[in-house]
Amino acid sequence: MKNKNTPSKNTTYLGVDYGKKRTGLALGRNGLTAILTAIDSKDTIYALNELAKIIALNKVDVIVFGLPLDAEGKDTAMSIEVRTFANSLKRKIKKNIQYVNEFQSSVEATEDAISSGLSKKGRKSVDSISAGIILKRYFENLDTE
Repeated sequence: MKNKNTPSKNTTYLGVDYGKKRTGLALGRNGLTAILTAIDSKDTIYALNELAKIIALNKVDVIVFGLPLDAEGKDTAMSIEVRTFANSLKRKIKKNIQYVNEFQSSVEATEDAISSGLSKKGRKSVDSISAGIILKRYFENLDTE
């Protein structure tokens, strides 16, 4: 029997912070996360192909998208875009797609980057730091049986 709030052992997760310009990525396994280099997402087809490569290369089982819901937990124009992009990815790769509320994750990621002493240039990784936060939230909220 698995404990509550424990990610499935040996399952590889990909956290995704989708954006119109850049998409942050983080890998997770056994509750631990590691940020990856963000990908350019100005061209949707390019972004979908890059994600498919990363998913195959890292043998990802579950993709977790951050949903930018409003303060009341309701969909926004951007969360609808995220769902559309995620559905396109699902049709391409046939993997399990999950969502987690990413409310304030970018603010938290920026604060993390500043407090860890990242230069302004290094703060470009904020999208991927945010993807790591999305994965951590998913792991924290995971309700396994």
